[in-house]
Amino acid sequence: MNAIKKSSGMTLIGFIFVLMIVGLFAYAGFKLVPHYVEFEGVKDSMKTLQKQWGGGSPAQIRKDLDRIFYTSYVDSVKPQHVKVVRGNGGYVVTVKYDVREPFIGNLDFLMHFQNQVTLR
Repeated sequence: MNAIKKSSGMTLIGFIFVLMIVGLFAYAGFKLVPHYVEFEGVKDSMKTLQKQWGGGSPAQIRKDLDRIFYTSYVDSVKPQHVKVVRGNGGYVVTVKYDVREPFIGNLDFLMHFQNQVTLR
């Protein structure tokens, strides 16, 4: 009664391969998540501006938004990314910017972010 035992499980090479794939996704997450967290700060800042806005010129709107960005630690948004136009009975404020994050070698992630609020 010699029964042949079948081996089951993962080999060391298979385990290393799976570990490399998981590590690659973890590395990508570490590179991308901070930019998405910052964009949530941009959206929250714009909602704060919308709630606190008491009137003013486009220059004043830009100044107020810049102050809120500063206190929210938003660094990616520059003045040229903010557009203020008159419309819909008030002002429409649009923030649109791109972030390029180097990944591995000559591979980069390019992320496009855009948000818009109406001030009345």
